[in-house]
Amino acid sequence: MKSTKNNKSGSLVASAALLGMLSGTGVGAAAAPPMFQEAIGTQFEEQALAVESTRDGGFITVGYRRNQFNVGRDILVIKHSQFGIPQWERVVALQGEEVAFNVRQTSDGGYAVACETTSVAGLGTAVFKLTPAGGFVWGEIYQGAPLIGTPVVTALEEMRNGDLVVVSRVAVVVVTGAAVV
Repeated sequence: MKSTKNNKSGSLVASAALLGMLSGTGVGAAAAPPMFQEAIGTQFEEQALAVESTRDGGFITVGYRRNQFNVGRDILVIKHSQFGIPQWERVVALQGEEVAFNVRQTSDGGYAVACETTSVAGLGTAVFKLTPAGGFVWGEIYQGAPLIGTPVVTALEEMRNGDLVVVSRVAVVVVTGAAVV
């Protein structure tokens, strides 16, 4: 999966991975044209920073969208069909600046999203859960020290029992439902 920014229109362009990689031919295979290319987005700056395949054959991307006042970034989540067509979009705006770095489809078909935020004193990690249709279920913010230059969230995984484990510069957090352990 490759995402590029179209500077002319300001919209995000999502392209499928090389056909050779999708068919399992691996490194050294001749480059094939993208399976699809779809321009999505608005007039505001947007960037996809992570992608996860979904059980329905599509994929979900997370990142950020510069907010309408051009003073910060809000979390952007877009669910795409197998052909790259956006099926739904969710923008999550907290009180500060937020950027999503990781997404996972959970065992119930919903999505867990992990991001960094300045909505707390310093820099923090936020985790929230969406329904399969993109509805908001719950969210938590974990405060940390401001470290500039690298992403806060380095990993997000769902355990077999449904707990979420988030590894970040702030801490290792285990989330059971909406409660922090």
